[in-house]
Amino acid sequence: MDRKGYNERLFGSSALRRWHHEARFRWLARTLRRLGCVPGSVFELGCFDGKAIAYLPRVPSRYLGCDANWEGGLGLAQEAWRGTAGIEFRESRAPSDIRLDGETFDAVICMDTLEHVPPESLPTYVDLLARAARGHVLVTVPNEKGVAFAAKYLLKAVLGGNDPYTLREALDATMCRLDRVARREHKGFDYANVVSLLGRRLAIESVSGIPFAGLPPALSASIGIVGSPAPACYHG
Repeated sequence: MDRKGYNERLFGSSALRRWHHEARFRWLARTLRRLGCVPGSVFELGCFDGKAIAYLPRVPSRYLGCDANWEGGLGLAQEAWRGTAGIEFRESRAPSDIRLDGETFDAVICMDTLEHVPPESLPTYVDLLARAARGHVLVTVPNEKGVAFAAKYLLKAVLGGNDPYTLREALDATMCRLDRVARREHKGFDYANVVSLLGRRLAIESVSGIPFAGLPPALSASIGIVGSPAPACYHG
């Protein structure tokens, strides 16, 4: 069992690992600039320590971050943003814990979170993101199939830390046959399901590759999805 803290595992172990995991935050900042979106209010699902706030064009006047707080991220968030007006963090371990009471936000963010929720809860969480938005919804998820999966699998085999795939499951994931792969966190996760679910509630504006903006999603380690219920982002 890896007893290192979340931030140490993702951002402190090596320069390459840090660059890879910071890519979603760079994507967030780059996408907001491209959209000309300077949100005055933001809802983030899976906020952990509130790191995304620093990548927004400015600190919003209203920010609500919800997280399961499995590794104490909310304590770090509250300490980092203590005394900043309008910043709020809530512990939420199920969709029913997140009560917005009709509040909507200029931007809704969910980065590398949906792969961790139980598959049966995914539609409910996607519905929550859509209901919370009056502006853009920005979602990142990993790509765990095809060439991208094979590259990550081989890299982890060299560096250590592979997910518990059988050889048959690894082959099936490489061939995009994820219905044959047992789901567990990243394992067997299909980003296309998230795109499909979001597309039922939002207008999908773009599906792009991360970390390299010009690389097709199918060849990218992660996927960035932008949707909106309206043609423009509201500014506060």
